[in-house]
Amino acid sequence: MRFISRVCQSPHFALALAAGGPLSLKILTALMGLLFNYLAAQYLPADEFGVFSLAQVLLLLLVIVSKLGLENTLVKLIASAKAKKDEESVNSIYCLSLALVILSTLIAVVLVIGLNQFISFFIFQQATLLPLIPLIAAILLPNVIIAMNASMLNASRFPSLSLFFTGLLTLSLSCLLTIIFTPHNAVGLLQLVCIAAYLAAVVSLIGCIFKTKIRWQFDLKPLDRIRASCLPLWTASIVAILIQQFSTLVVARYVTLEQLGVYAVAIKIATLMSFVLISVNAIAAPSFAALFSTNKLNLLKQQVRHINQLLMVVAMAMFSVVYFSANWLMGLFGESFIQGAIYLKILAFGQMINVGTGSVVTLLVMTDNEKLHQRNILFIALLTIVLAFSLIPTFGAIGAALTTAIAMAVQNLVSYYFVRRKGLAKT
Repeated sequence: MRFISRVCQSPHFALALAAGGPLSLKILTALMGLLFNYLAAQYLPADEFGVFSLAQVLLLLLVIVSKLGLENTLVKLIASAKAKKDEESVNSIYCLSLALVILSTLIAVVLVIGLNQFISFFIFQQATLLPLIPLIAAILLPNVIIAMNASMLNASRFPSLSLFFTGLLTLSLSCLLTIIFTPHNAVGLLQLVCIAAYLAAVVSLIGCIFKTKIRWQFDLKPLDRIRASCLPLWTASIVAILIQQFSTLVVARYVTLEQLGVYAVAIKIATLMSFVLISVNAIAAPSFAALFSTNKLNLLKQQVRHINQLLMVVAMAMFSVVYFSANWLMGLFGESFIQGAIYLKILAFGQMINVGTGSVVTLLVMTDNEKLHQRNILFIALLTIVLAFSLIPTFGAIGAALTTAIAMAVQNLVSYYFVRRKGLAKT
């Protein structure tokens, strides 16, 4: 009984308990994501699934560009304002940020539709992508609105609701519509995803207004603070997603659409390992910002230490599970997907480093080190490009997996080094 009492009183137990709700939602989101991709793999021919996977990557890149880095800025600035009980700034920051991302998204939509042939034929050399471009553009707006509402909820200390809107709701609606209408090509499936995204965006906006009691207040006073924070974060977020997805973009030029689909599934399964980190960050990010802005550095360092210790253990456990069950996991999508087990094992190693180094990237961003993070990630981007064009033409999808895993590992190890150098973590 004394042992159980000590365990329950430990900071690691408290952290695990606090992250339990968000983590449960991320696990459910992961399962829903697997279900959605399983349904897509079953309903679509192999080449259509491959081009749909490519469309997903393109959509992800465009969403990151359209958000201007404001999703992380919103968490940082609003968490700090709430710690200082400055509700007027909370309203102004949210409303101005939302207006900025809507404007940027509309510009992105016009550009993407105008350059659809250039994107399809010159960049990806995939004619089958052409009819999907207008649908990708249509899905941009609801996705950025959902992201901003989720960030507002996260900063307001509603992490579970934030994670619900971030992926679970859209995926659940997409699965439901897919089962009902059983699409037989990538265009049909993307149309259903588009409907699901708009429904989820409306629900997220209603939920955000109801929970945060936001008042529509347009004020340009926070513009300088928003711009100073979001510009380096925007660059960093674009480069970060390129690090994760650049190999997919390059490998699309060297392998068949069927092989691209197999590699895309391996990436999706490996990415599930990061959901624990995302869940912990949903709790930690506003706390980091609040503790740093109120100069409670000892408490900040203690919190970082407990988080990193917990995530190291979790990362090693997850890597072991994924590595030894890689054939089975890939085989869930069909016998032809088992060939991708080697890709999954390589990607899982990169995710182990990503999760095992802890919340180092979030910590840098939330402690006024955005420019340092920007410089770090630009270096990793250069490394990614060199690796991609060195390995992928020769080794195909294996080269792509190696590129992603190495870049991800180096990115987090470099961030960990600077966290220690800045004195933001205890030994």
